[in-house]
Amino acid sequence: MPHIVLEKPDLICTPTSIDDIDFKFIAKSYNFTDKPRKDEYKIAIKDNIKNKDFLLELKSNKDNKFLLKADKTTRVTPVDIVKNALNKYTKISKSKILFSNTNINSSNKIEIQHKYLKDIGYFVEDFKSDKEIQIEIGFGSGRHLLYQAKNNPHIQFIGLEIHTPSIEQALKQLELQNITNVLIVNYDARLFMEFIQSNQVGKIFVHFPVPWDKRPHRRVYSNEFINEALRILKQKGTLELRTDSRKYFDYCLDLLTNLPKGKISIDINKDLEISSKYEDRWKKMGKNIYDVILESYNIDEEIN
Repeated sequence: MPHIVLEKPDLICTPTSIDDIDFKFIAKSYNFTDKPRKDEYKIAIKDNIKNKDFLLELKSNKDNKFLLKADKTTRVTPVDIVKNALNKYTKISKSKILFSNTNINSSNKIEIQHKYLKDIGYFVEDFKSDKEIQIEIGFGSGRHLLYQAKNNPHIQFIGLEIHTPSIEQALKQLELQNITNVLIVNYDARLFMEFIQSNQVGKIFVHFPVPWDKRPHRRVYSNEFINEALRILKQKGTLELRTDSRKYFDYCLDLLTNLPKGKISIDINKDLEISSKYEDRWKKMGKNIYDVILESYNIDEEIN
C-alpha cells in the first residue's frame, strides 16, 4: 500500500487545491468513546480528473514521525490515484519526506472506467439486478469467484476486495474468460452491506479471512457483521465461512450459537469443486479446513 513517512507536518488550510487535486477538509479522528485521537486526522480528497472522492489518513507513530496513507474505508483504484494525492499533499504542505513508495507508474494496470469495476456510488444509485445476487468477501486470487460465476451465469456475483493486485488479476480474468456476471468493488465489506437492500442476497462467501488473532477488532466477523448479513440474505440464504484457523472457527461459532434468526451447519475438510492455491498447500501440510454455514430463517424489513 502506498504511503509516505514525514517529519511532523503542518496541517494545510482547507479547502484548497493543487493541480487536479482538491483538499476539501481535514477532520480530527475520534475513537469509539468519542475522544479525539492524538495527532490523527482524516483528509477529504477530490481527484477532478478521475472524478474520485476518498480520504487520506495522517497519524503519528511511536517515533513522533507521521504516516500519510489512504484511509482503508474509501480505497480507490488504480493505486496511482492515491499516490498522486499523497504526493500533492506533501508538496502543498511543504513537508519533509523521510520515506516514500509513491512513484507513479505511467501505465495504469486498471482502467478506471472498466465495465466490471464499480464504486460504492453505483450500488447506492444505479444497481439493479433481476438475477439472484451472491457476494464473495475478500476473493483473493479470484479462483473461487470466477469458477462460481462461470458455472452459474444466471447469478449476479459481487466480489469485494481491498487488495489492488487481486482486483487487477480478477478483472483481467473476467475479460480473458468472457465472464459477464461479476461486478468488482474495492470497498470494506462491513460498510458495503449497509447499502444493500434487505432480503436480496442468496449467498455470502467469506473464504479464508485474515484471522487477526492479535487484533480481533479487525476481524470481518462480528455481531454487527452477522446481523447485516442476515438482513440482506433472502429467506434460506446462507453466510458461508471457510477457514484454516481453529481459533477463528471457534470465535465465529461462539458468535453464531443460539442466533434466533438462523440455523448453523458445520463441516471439516469438506472438498469443494474449486480450491485456492493456499488451501491446496494447507491440505498438503495436514491442516484442517473448517466450514461454518449460517442459513437465514427470517424475512427482514426493508431499509430506507
